[in-house]
Amino acid sequence: MRSDTEEVTHRRLESLQADEDWLPKNRAAIHNKIERAFDQFERGEGLTPEESLAQLEAKKVSRRAQQRRA
Repeated sequence: MRSDTEEVTHRRLESLQADEDWLPKNRAAIHNKIERAFDQFERGEGLTPEESLAQLEAKKVSRRAQQRRA
């Protein structure tokens, strides 16, 4: 039987491995999203800090509501 410390370490190593596996598979998509965002910003389609914070807050509220329903 593993100790709690061993279990936490094992799970963290698995998580790191999953991250390392995920990044190369998604690198092109990430790059494309970043380029698209820069293009939008250059066209003046960027959000103000206030708009960005409002969107993040709305997402947080929505996520919490979904968690309560689950």
